[in-house]
Amino acid sequence: MSYGIVFTGQGSQVPSMAKELIRNYASAKELFSEADHILGYSLTALCSNEEDYDRLNYTRFSQPAIFVTEYALFYVLKEYLQENEYLPSFMAGHSLGEYTALASGGVMSFADTLRLVSRRGEYMSASAEEMDSTMVAVSGMPDDATLIFDDYLQKHHDIFVACENSNTQTVYSMPKKLVKEFAGVTSKQGARTKELSVEGGFHSAFMSSAKCKLEEEVKRYDFKEATCQIYANVSGDVYQSVDEIKKLLPEQLTNRVRWKDIVEKIVASRPDFVLEIGPAPVLSYGLKKVMAAEKVIHVGPTSDITEISREIRERTNEKNRKELKGIVRALVCSKSDGTMETLLRRERAYDYLMDLIKGGAVDSRQVAAAKNRCRELVQRVVL
Repeated sequence: MSYGIVFTGQGSQVPSMAKELIRNYASAKELFSEADHILGYSLTALCSNEEDYDRLNYTRFSQPAIFVTEYALFYVLKEYLQENEYLPSFMAGHSLGEYTALASGGVMSFADTLRLVSRRGEYMSASAEEMDSTMVAVSGMPDDATLIFDDYLQKHHDIFVACENSNTQTVYSMPKKLVKEFAGVTSKQGARTKELSVEGGFHSAFMSSAKCKLEEEVKRYDFKEATCQIYANVSGDVYQSVDEIKKLLPEQLTNRVRWKDIVEKIVASRPDFVLEIGPAPVLSYGLKKVMAAEKVIHVGPTSDITEISREIRERTNEKNRKELKGIVRALVCSKSDGTMETLLRRERAYDYLMDLIKGGAVDSRQVAAAKNRCRELVQRVVL
């Protein structure tokens, strides 16, 4: 059984986004209380009171708020799943979401990740004040207009590709003074533009001073090997080492987010399903364009986590039951020397497998044990 989790980034915040989560789950409430203590202000109030929503539009507040909300969702889900058998085989996060993936994947502690995310938000806000920059999303650029558009970009060295989100959407960082001209050029080529509500041109050279500060900040923290595969925004590939994580996290601020590459690799790995964890379903839309809709599940602060954890267990158990049935078919179709001893062994192996299948919950350890048991019972069966 293979499934993964993707975490949303900045821009997924909504009013009162953690109010129900904090009210319904004691462990989530405890995490927010810990965050309040670490940050020195009430993140609980910021994520619970609708009148405080305007503050969430500021990077230094939105990034800690989104991180803690997403981590709390994962933590509660993990509690309900209980066994490591049901935990994901890979994780990824868009921009800020990569930090949630790293914390959830055991690379950093919750407290350390929160401190690092808080510093990251502060550094990015400070960099944004150095130059009046912004981000603009471009959607629906026709293929036959690409060359003309690329020629325009080559003439403007202060326009950067910030996020490659999909085949149909790319986000650019640029000085605010160029937005009108940029929108006019893209409109003539048949594309749509939308200026994002952000403080500055993230994932570009406009964040150079933030990158330098984050390089020093990262050195203060302990990193561990991940418990599952985690994708890097900068490379679009799975992280290979702790040293690579330390190197690429600061570089993420000045490099494009290769989300399209990450999604392509996720789809190529053929997961049984993917969970999107975040305040709002932002990444699900793109995933459902390249995967079956029923394989993409959003987990948000108002989701029924009990029901979602039950569904994960059931999907995992069903996949394992199918594998056991495949073992049964291999057993039945295997060659036999015709001796009574072999026939009795085959019968015992068959009964053993059918008892497992009829028993309900089946984890991967039981499947592996079944294979070994059948090999012992019927030496000529290759499973």
